[in-house]
This record gives sequence, structure tokens and C-alpha cells, in this order.
Amino acid sequence: MAVGETPIGIGSPSMDKQTEDHVARRPRHQAGDVASLRVEVERAPGSVPGCVDVELVDLSRTGVRLRSPVPLAEGETITVRLHDVQSRAQLTRSGTVRWTRPDRGDTWSIGCQFCESVDWETLGELFLADILSQEPPAPRPRQPDTQVPGDIGAGTPDDEAPSPPTERPLEA
Repeated sequence: MAVGETPIGIGSPSMDKQTEDHVARRPRHQAGDVASLRVEVERAPGSVPGCVDVELVDLSRTGVRLRSPVPLAEGETITVRLHDVQSRAQLTRSGTVRWTRPDRGDTWSIGCQFCESVDWETLGELFLADILSQEPPAPRPRQPDTQVPGDIGAGTPDDEAPSPPTERPLEA
């Protein structure tokens, strides 16, 4: 175990691994392509607008990434409501906006940490309703200036994952 690392194991309240300068996050699950999904953010009283229709980008048990037509303030307390009209699957969670970044066009990418984790049963229902995709997320493209000659995984299209080790017969 590295210096400054907090051991996390079975029975811990969190499976996240934390070091002094890094917090590993739970797996994020990409949003499925469901036209009947309605997602809205309810903001604190007095906020304008008070309720915002948003797009689900991805979700983990502890948070969500949304695409919004308006920016939300870091630290703002919100309630996220997902409702699929067709399957009737739904999720409502309060949370805190952790970051806001300009996104494509006139939209904002919003990261929200839930106050209460999503239970496994609800997460399964979101997968069964195709609200969450079972496809792994696409790899993030690397910047060209980060490539190092001979670096496996430098992000060029010709890069391939290393081959798994081959099994050799045991010698008698």
C-alpha cells in the first residue's frame, strides 16, 4: 500500500480508493438512447430557473453527469429526477454540484455528487429499462503533445492493447 493511501475493503462504506492527491471514482455508466426518458433538475427556491430539463450523460452509484442549457453553481444543492415514461423506471436523488464546464454549443456539462448512493436494485432497473447502456464508455482521446515515442497507449490509432500472455505447457 502506498504512503498516504487509505485501504478500502469488503464491508467498507465506500469502494473508492483515495490517496493524498487522487480519488478513484466508482464506475460510470453511459446513458442509453431512450427517447422516453425525462430528466430534470430542481434547484433551490429562488433560483432562476427553478426547474431545468437536462440530458443524462452518465451515472454512477454516487453521482451523475448531466448536460444542461444553463450553468449551475459549484456547491449548489439540487434534486435530480429521472423518469422513463415507457418503463416507468424512476430515480430521485438530492446532491451537490461539484463542477460545471462549458460543453458543446450553448450547453454546460454538470457533475453532481449524490447525498445518498443509488442502491444496486435501482441501478439494475435502470439497466433493464435501457436508461443506462451496457456498452463500455468510449476511451478519451489523448492530446497529441502527450505522446512519447514507443509509449504503448499514446493515443494514436495504430496503438493496440498488449497481447495477453500465452500459456506454456508445464515442464515435467
